[in-house]
Amino acid sequence: MKRRGIKTVFFCLFIINIKLQSQEVIAKSKIASFPSTEASGILMLDTAPLVKDEYIILPGTKISYGGFARTDVIRVINKWNGSIVWERFIGELINDYYLVGNTIVVITEKNRLFAFKINDGQYSWSYPEKTIPISNNSRRYYIDPRKLKDLKVSLCGFVDNESLFLFDFKNQLIVRLNENGEEIEKVSISNIIKKYKIEDSIESMFLKCLIINENNEKRALISVGKKGTLFSNSQTYIVLFDITTGMELNFYLIPEMVSSIYCFHEKNSLIVRSKNRILLLDFNLNKKNEILLEHTYHEYGYEYMNNERLLLYGLGGIGCYDKKGKLLWDFPKGSKSILANIKNIIDFGALQAVEKPLMCDDLVLVKSDNKIFFLNKDDGNVLKEFVFEQDFPLKRDLYYILFSARCPLIELDKKEKLYGVFLTKIEEYKNNSGLFEETRYNYSDWYYVIKL
Repeated sequence: MKRRGIKTVFFCLFIINIKLQSQEVIAKSKIASFPSTEASGILMLDTAPLVKDEYIILPGTKISYGGFARTDVIRVINKWNGSIVWERFIGELINDYYLVGNTIVVITEKNRLFAFKINDGQYSWSYPEKTIPISNNSRRYYIDPRKLKDLKVSLCGFVDNESLFLFDFKNQLIVRLNENGEEIEKVSISNIIKKYKIEDSIESMFLKCLIINENNEKRALISVGKKGTLFSNSQTYIVLFDITTGMELNFYLIPEMVSSIYCFHEKNSLIVRSKNRILLLDFNLNKKNEILLEHTYHEYGYEYMNNERLLLYGLGGIGCYDKKGKLLWDFPKGSKSILANIKNIIDFGALQAVEKPLMCDDLVLVKSDNKIFFLNKDDGNVLKEFVFEQDFPLKRDLYYILFSARCPLIELDKKEKLYGVFLTKIEEYKNNSGLFEETRYNYSDWYYVIKL
C-alpha cells in the first residue's frame, strides 16, 4: 500500500510538473509606470527589440502629447528577469537606435548621435560634434504638437559587420562609423539625391537594408516616396546602389506609395507592399512575382510560412494568404471584414490588439492582450491559449489600444521554449486631494519571462 501511495504521489507530481513546464510564468517585473495621459513605451509593430547577451534594449517610454508619440529615453533591462540595468534620458527626441558591437547608438531629431555602453549606460561618444547628453533622469522632453511640421528629418542608418552606415542629408554622403564613433569612410550619393529629388520628397529617405551578394559586394537600397497631387499619381522609386562608390546600379518604379519593404536573405528576395499589392523582387530589383491581395486589412508585416503561403498581420488581426493572394484563414475570425473593423474602432472593448505572430514548429503563436494563442498553421484554428492573468486589463481606452506595451514575442531560448513578453496593466487608484473622490488610472509596463 505504501509503495502504491508513493507511486500515486509521484504520478500526480509528474502530471503537475508537466502542466507547469508546458506553460508557466518564470519571472515578471515592472518596467515603468506613468499616468494615463502619457503613452506606453514598448511599441514595436514589426520588429523585436534589440537583444544581446543578457540585455534587451528598449526605446524607452513614448510621450503622448496631442496624439503624437515619441521617446526621449533609452532603457536596458535584463532579459532573464526584467530588472532595469540602466536608463538614460537624452534630452532630445529619439528617432531611431542601433546596436553596434557593445555600444548603443541613438539618433535624435536634431541629427545628432549619442553612444552608450550596453552594460552600464556610460556615455561613450557623440557625432558629428562632441555633445554630452542630459543625464538628469527627472527631466522629460515634451513637444508642442503645433511645431511638428518644423521637426527635422533625422539621419537614418543600418548596422552591418560592426559598422554603422548613416545617410547624411546635409552633406549628401553616406558615412561609415565604427563602434568608437570614428569615421571609416565617406561616400557621396549627391547624384542619387539630385536625380530623384530626395530633398523634396515628402517621405523621408532611409537605408532599408544592406545586401551582401555572392561576390561580397555591399549594396544598399533607398526608398523614395512622393505623394500625388491633383495632376499626378503617387509613386515610389526603389534605388539600388553600390555603398562603397555611391554609384547607382538599378531602380524600380512603383506607381503607388510603398508602405514597407522587407528583406528575406534566405529567399534571396525583397518583399514590397503597396496598398493591396505585394511585389517580390530579387536583389537586382528584377520582379519575381506580384500578388494582388484579396483583403487589405493585415497591413504591417510579413512572415513566410513556406513557398506556398504568406502570413500578414496588422493591429486588428493576422491573415494567411496563398501565392495568388487568396485569404485562407484569419485570426481573430472576421478580422478581414471592414464592418468588423469599424465596429472594433467604435467599440474599444471588442478590439483585440494583435501583435506580430511567431512561427514555432507547426504552430503560429499570436499574442493578444494578456493571452498567447496557439494556432494551427493550416487552418488558423485555436488549439490552446495561455492566459497571463485573469481580469486583465481593468479597462480599455484609446491610449491602451494604440500605445500599450506591444512587441513580438522575444525568443530567449528556443530549446527550452523560453520567451520574453511585454504587457501593459491599467491600475486604478483614488485621488482624494479635492472635495470629491476621483478615480484615476496609471499605466504600468511589465515584462514576463514565460515557458511555453
